[in-house]
Amino acid sequence: MAGVAPAVGPAVGTLTPPPGLAPGVPGILVPAVGIAGGYPTLGFNVCRRTPWTGTSLDIIALPTDIGRAWLARTLAEGVAFKVVEFAVGRGGYDPSNPTQALPIDPSDTELEDEVFRDYIDDIQAPNDLAYAFLCRLEAPEALAGLGELGLWAEVTWSPIPAEIGEKFMIVLAHFPMRVKTRRHVEGFRVICQF
Repeated sequence: MAGVAPAVGPAVGTLTPPPGLAPGVPGILVPAVGIAGGYPTLGFNVCRRTPWTGTSLDIIALPTDIGRAWLARTLAEGVAFKVVEFAVGRGGYDPSNPTQALPIDPSDTELEDEVFRDYIDDIQAPNDLAYAFLCRLEAPEALAGLGELGLWAEVTWSPIPAEIGEKFMIVLAHFPMRVKTRRHVEGFRVICQF
């Protein structure tokens, strides 16, 4: 049946993908959004590198207006999407006091000053209501004073075929400035509640 996500399996493993996704993609399916067999699901594809082993900064991300609209469409129209990328940028903190994060504007559709984008490294489900997306910056990546992070989702099924493949920023987080240098790996644990 077109647009139906696969059944929920183990917490993390190989998915039996819905139409349009490659088989055997590492990822996770958890109850949240979309429709599969009459109840909601949300799909993720993860792990571009080795499994997560480092420490990370925990940050809480808030849904953007466009993210909320797509979440609503999953229930109303059966739209499906997967969270695939993270991006970091040089905005998100007060330039006159970099120890202070600025308030989030949910109408934002992109980062203020994006400097790096990559795939999500891992996903955790700390409880039944939240997900933690682990995002790692290797030593030579994103060399800047960072203060904002966004997660991007990609539409995998829609009743409007032209929307398939569209990417949108589903959540946004601001935090006090963290300086990323060539000499260290930076990790973020982005906690979201859908």
